Amino acid sequence: MNVEKVFKSKRKNEIKQLYEAAFPKTERMPFPLMLIMSCLWHTEFLAYYDEDVLCGIAYMASLRKQTFIMFTFARYEHQTSQTTITSQLHYQ
Repeated sequence: MNVEKVFKSKRKNEIKQLYEAAFPKTERMPFPLMLIMSCLWHTEFLAYYDEDVLCGIAYMASLRKQTFIMFTFARYEHQTSQTTITSQLHYQ
């Protein structure tokens, strides 16, 4: 499994489509705002790939020794990877 920062990704449109399909509009933050905020020292917006296939995303903020996961999603066909994604969140 590969992990990439969304802000630096060349596949932002694909990531945005996955994000918009995964969460209702009323529950989403604006995607451009998430990108900008992910540049802050305490916030991360990550994309997870199984080989070259986008299989999940995570958006989180850390404060001291705590990490708050605000959005996380794994594609249905990659749900078995969700455990791996969740376990990697604290180590990025």
